[in-house]
Amino acid sequence: LSAYTSPALRLKDKNVISISKIDRIDESTIAIMSDKAANDLSVELVKQLKNPSVKVKLILEIKS
Repeated sequence: LSAYTSPALRLKDKNVISISKIDRIDESTIAIMSDKAANDLSVELVKQLKNPSVKVKLILEIKS
């Protein structure tokens, strides 16, 4: 998954994060203009992400 950052991103929601395929920004957005959407991810991954008892480790790599 590749996406972009922006100075407008504020990430104020402590319980939800989102990555947008468009340039929509809200309090949960950590990246925009992504090359993937939820329907591009595997069914199994989406199923696991919807399960509140599953812990997710997210690794962000910043490239300039």
